[in-house]
Amino acid sequence: MYCLSYTKATLEECEEDRLSNLKKYNANDLESISFVIVDKLEENYVNLMNNELSEVTEVANKLLTKNSHTVASESTLFKKLYRELLIAEQKVLKTELKR
Repeated sequence: MYCLSYTKATLEECEEDRLSNLKKYNANDLESISFVIVDKLEENYVNLMNNELSEVTEVANKLLTKNSHTVASESTLFKKLYRELLIAEQKVLKTELKR
């Protein structure tokens, strides 16, 4: 549930940013952005495979606080949230790469 709202909100934010900066980007800028996205996707994949969850700590904590939830940081539920956020981040990056 949190990850769906995170994905939607993040994609909407990216689209708003793109629309407001559309005229600022040239072909070289767009190519550079795509390379950054690909690098981020690869990093995210490695983090997911290695259970390196620190990348999404801030987002997870904000989501839990926003929804008034407290979850022990070593719990399975907490780790699942982190993994789901990494997967959501992959979806966002893949969508941005297509755009």
